Amino acid sequence: MKRSQRLMTFLGLALGAVGIVLLNFGSAPVPSNAATDYTATWKATNILTVEGRLGTDRLTGEAGIGVWKWEVTGTIGDTNYTETWSAPSIANVSFAIPANRGCNLLNIITDQLLAGCWTDQDNVDGRDTTLYTFRERTPNEYFGKKFDLNAGAGDQKASSCINSPRDNGTPECIYQTGSYNFMHVYDPGFPTRNRLLGSGTLTPLQWTVVGQID
Repeated sequence: MKRSQRLMTFLGLALGAVGIVLLNFGSAPVPSNAATDYTATWKATNILTVEGRLGTDRLTGEAGIGVWKWEVTGTIGDTNYTETWSAPSIANVSFAIPANRGCNLLNIITDQLLAGCWTDQDNVDGRDTTLYTFRERTPNEYFGKKFDLNAGAGDQKASSCINSPRDNGTPECIYQTGSYNFMHVYDPGFPTRNRLLGSGTLTPLQWTVVGQID
């Protein structure tokens, strides 16, 4: 089968999945019952992580909060295809809390990223600007730190607790609360001292897809 024919087969199936098929370029789609077997495997290759910092000190480790890149492989009939789905760049993106005054979203392109954060002003230490910073990691490139409350078996990926530099090693944690959402707490496990410091979300609104049909 020629490459152009294979491309048409792929596009026709993709549209046929929602009840239409593309018959040829330049023609309007028409209803169709076209049926072709296909498979697709989606594998997460990059994860979005977040951590809390106070000046140059790390308040928490990194917690994974969502998938930031997918690799898709599959077949349509006897045709193989691959795709890479990439979320927007997070270079220089951060949430900043300067001296207990609000929560600032830095370097957000609003039509690419849905972003928001909240802080408890009474509980955030305002000696320096607190930052939530984001990174793109492979699934095996990071692991959460364990301290007291979450020191069980297995590598932590969606939560991380370390000795906080705020107060002589008191634990401070960050953890996923849903896809692309996180929460930050200080001194967990002690009901009289447990403090919710903040929370936020960084959700992709755009995906860039690059593919190949063999």
